[in-house]
Amino acid sequence: MISKLKNKFTSESTHDKNKIALMLGGGGARAAYQVGVLKAIAELYPRNHGLPFKIICGSSAGAINSCALGCYASSFHLGVRKLEWVWHNMSSKNIFKSSTKGVLAHLLAMMVRKFTWSTSASPAVSVFNTKPLAKLLEQVIDFKMLDKNIADDYLHAISVDASSYNQNSSISFYQGNVEPWQRDGREGIKEQLTVDHLMASAGIPILFPSIKIKNRYYGDGAICQFSPLSTPIHLGADKILVINLESHIEKQTKTLIKHPSMAQIFGQIMEIVFADTLNADIERVERINKTVAHLNASTRQKLGLKPIEMLLFKPSLNLSELALKHYYSLPWAVRWLLKMIGGGNGKDPGIISYMLFENSFSRELIKLGEQDALARADEIKDFFELQ
Repeated sequence: MISKLKNKFTSESTHDKNKIALMLGGGGARAAYQVGVLKAIAELYPRNHGLPFKIICGSSAGAINSCALGCYASSFHLGVRKLEWVWHNMSSKNIFKSSTKGVLAHLLAMMVRKFTWSTSASPAVSVFNTKPLAKLLEQVIDFKMLDKNIADDYLHAISVDASSYNQNSSISFYQGNVEPWQRDGREGIKEQLTVDHLMASAGIPILFPSIKIKNRYYGDGAICQFSPLSTPIHLGADKILVINLESHIEKQTKTLIKHPSMAQIFGQIMEIVFADTLNADIERVERINKTVAHLNASTRQKLGLKPIEMLLFKPSLNLSELALKHYYSLPWAVRWLLKMIGGGNGKDPGIISYMLFENSFSRELIKLGEQDALARADEIKDFFELQ
């Protein structure tokens, strides 16, 4: 489903195409859907066209897609093809050690370290060992290209959101010619993005380890992200294209015949973290747009207010239910771990759709995203002011 949230106020000024932002939310393995949407949009542009987004913002798995795309800002089609290739060949072993030996060795190491490491030297605790993900990011993302694309004006700014365990706040690490900012519960820090920033942003609590950057510890960007749209707005966006990874179908009342399992509870927490704050922020921007519409141009300028035009993408199918078809493509050890927390019977979606990093699932998500976007091609053309 794509819902259009649009407010045009021509009295202020026409929108600058250079100020269109892309906002990619988190959702673990669900992020493959974002690639499908981007693929459909790319088909509306010539082969040699640069990225239509001058501002790219992402959190969690969306941050990884954001940086991968930003490295190819000079060629929209090439960037999408590179992303599609990675997700088409995705496997759990690319994200964490998923073999029986790897899983058991990591869990044993976690137990041993609890009793042998000093408090100050103890490593991050997590269910999964994510060293394969760090290695994959080093291979597929050339961070030097981000600076080059900003210098060549293919990008205005790019940001990666992470959550600070030290401050219980949302931190936007960004590159671009924008002044740092600080608000209650959120902060923009300008610095060179690295693998560590992406690993921090994708650090799903408990499942993936926290990451130390300088002298602070960070985790998944969605944890403390109470105002996710504030980052692209701070970076100068007039328009924001948002890809949310939760279908409206998943918000329907669920029938429970017994107490929810740990996996169901954790899955619901992840839905709240990854989707609900973004949905709430979109509603907040809608209300602000309506308020701004009643102000004259001079008052808006004096107050520093401007309308933000948005285009919102959501899956047309329930991704949790879709994931169940691919449950047995997960390695045995991962299914065993999920079973330990009540989500490994192949019938309860729970957390499965977030952890199903297998190409059979990601390919179906890419196809779904492309279909959803192409079905609304006219709205996309209108948003990007394409003929």
